[in-house]
Amino acid sequence: MNEAHFENALNVFAFASNTEIAGFIKQYCHESEYSRYDEVMKLWQNIQPYVQQMANNENNIADTIQVKKVPTRYNKMLDAYRDDLLFAKTFPPHRTEFGIVEIDKLVAAQKTVNLDFCEKLIEEMRGKTDMKHLIKTCLSPDRKQESVQYMENSGSHIFTSPNSDIRFLGSYLKELIPEDMEYAGGGLPIAAIISFIGYGVAPINVIRTPTRIVLHNGFHRVYACRALGIKEIPVVIKNVSNPLLEFPVQLNGLPREYLLNTPRPTLVKDFFDPNLTLKFKIKKKLKMVKLQVTPTAHDIPY
Repeated sequence: MNEAHFENALNVFAFASNTEIAGFIKQYCHESEYSRYDEVMKLWQNIQPYVQQMANNENNIADTIQVKKVPTRYNKMLDAYRDDLLFAKTFPPHRTEFGIVEIDKLVAAQKTVNLDFCEKLIEEMRGKTDMKHLIKTCLSPDRKQESVQYMENSGSHIFTSPNSDIRFLGSYLKELIPEDMEYAGGGLPIAAIISFIGYGVAPINVIRTPTRIVLHNGFHRVYACRALGIKEIPVVIKNVSNPLLEFPVQLNGLPREYLLNTPRPTLVKDFFDPNLTLKFKIKKKLKMVKLQVTPTAHDIPY
């Protein structure tokens, strides 16, 4: 087996359905894992009574999560992050706040973590787990910028990155300046559109509804914190008063109904229960973002 072609991952398989397990092994796992399907399904069947008993014992545990204020001595750090332009554009001030939340009771909007990446984070954080370091790790808008590969093909602009967070960040009308003319493809340019490709800002953020809190971004750092014995972390809280209108219909393929209304959804703490998890070798992959430029022209009466 060529180790360059796979990474190690942890999956909370006990909370999956038969269909989810089959899809995960087929779509994401290395070919060497295909032979484990029957074994995994048998383990899944055997663990279901444990899952049901836990669900009965922890009915609505997600609704008991506590939120604390960040100590005022760190206000200067928080103000610097809040005033950052990228932070301000991502997190509208009238709907967001900083807070300290319990890791274990966060609803998990994903069921797999990359263990190799988590190990790197754990080593980087080791010995730096006081609140000052946690605020920087969890809330700073800065992030490592992984290299991005670019190619143009038949009018398409294709960007790839090993970081799955690469995304399209919008297009805007740009006022032309003389330096733009060298990029024009002939004719007399009168307008330009600029498109942005990049990454989301880094702060760990959660979505708080009237009853529970769902982890939205920063899952691997949250896992690393919990692996180091940290029970509470500072996060950006996005407040949602009307989940039907404001909460995404799906997060990472998990429906809103499951995340918000299941009495015992998957929680972050479940990733640390060996009865509920299995390790898999998953395929390495790149994330691709493709922009297609398709000009059209029409005569419009006026």
